[in-house]
Amino acid sequence: MALSCNYNCSDLPAHEQVTCGDFPKGGLNSVGILECDHSITDFTSEAQFNAAIAAGELKLIEQVRASLPEASEVNGVNPNACGAQDILDGFDWTFNMTDYNVTANNDSFYESLNLRTAYLILYECMNERIRVIEHPVSFSSKPVIPESNKEKQSYVIVAKWSTNPDEFPVSYAAPTNIFNQ
Repeated sequence: MALSCNYNCSDLPAHEQVTCGDFPKGGLNSVGILECDHSITDFTSEAQFNAAIAAGELKLIEQVRASLPEASEVNGVNPNACGAQDILDGFDWTFNMTDYNVTANNDSFYESLNLRTAYLILYECMNERIRVIEHPVSFSSKPVIPESNKEKQSYVIVAKWSTNPDEFPVSYAAPTNIFNQ
């Protein structure tokens, strides 16, 4: 009995190998909170980023520690009874950030962020690239005050969104003079 494959879904492009061990490193130290009705059409454009900042469409959060861990798979029933029981339907993503810039104004910023959905821009400081998430992102921001006077206060922020299986956060060369390193 022949099993059918999915045809005409998408072409599989060539796989690229990193040369000379030049593997990208981690490190996210700046984040952009981007309004869903933003005007950026070219995510590599310094002028468009500056215009979005001036218009209040983009707020930068800099000098933070952040990570984009592995997304969780969302699986559903396979419509083909002769195939695997479940198939990949999408991903649930989680982004984690710690911001040590604790101030009364930032308390207000994060309280307001908890009530919003927005898009995200993640700056990869070691690679001078950005990852753009143009899906509605929800936020959970909380202050943390450690027990010890040897530890720093911070905000812990978790952002969450969902995508189809063929939608990763899009990578672009970072626009110049936007993100502080």
